[in-house]
Amino acid sequence: MITLKNTFLIIGLIIFSPVNGYGSAPTAAQPSGQLPSNRLKTIILNPNVGTLAASCEGCKLFLNEKVIGNHNSEKKLSAGRYIIRAEKPNFYPEEKEIIIVVGEKNNITFNLSPIMGSYSGSIQQDIDRWEKRAFISLITGGIFTLGGAYFNHASDSAYDSYLQSTSTADAVDFKQMVKDNNEYRSVMMSIAATAAVNWGFSKLQSATYKNKLKKR
Repeated sequence: MITLKNTFLIIGLIIFSPVNGYGSAPTAAQPSGQLPSNRLKTIILNPNVGTLAASCEGCKLFLNEKVIGNHNSEKKLSAGRYIIRAEKPNFYPEEKEIIIVVGEKNNITFNLSPIMGSYSGSIQQDIDRWEKRAFISLITGGIFTLGGAYFNHASDSAYDSYLQSTSTADAVDFKQMVKDNNEYRSVMMSIAATAAVNWGFSKLQSATYKNKLKKR
């Protein structure tokens, strides 16, 4: 026979049972330092780095006195100040201070100067000599081309005057002027043509020595 006491006991068990949500089943203890298996594990990437891209034809590259590569190098670096240096045989070394900014790319290009007296320096002297010769030829050709244009115009004017002359003496004078101006024009244009050929030859020689220098 169910007594009043037993009735209250049964009701209490029903109310506080885990099935109805008022109680909770015991859970296994989680090992120390581990996340519960039912939680989402997330890794947040936050790299505080920037990029350095350096290039120098035929050079050895150093970053804070440590070799980082030859010719071209690209590295991920922490934000901050660095010293990058490029070295090449028979050339003066060059050093630059750079600042790496997070998330940005720093492009560095070196153009080293050859040491005079070295083989590379001698080649550079040849390049400079041919470039100077080409420049002089260009200026000379321009000046004499203008001179040829001037005497051509003078010849045309003298010829018009010859056609409009009213006396034999004037006609003879203007005809001579036409002849003289034509001769001056021919001399000017010949010199201009020679200068143009010399310019082309000088640029070709300069390019040849530049290719030699690149192969060093």
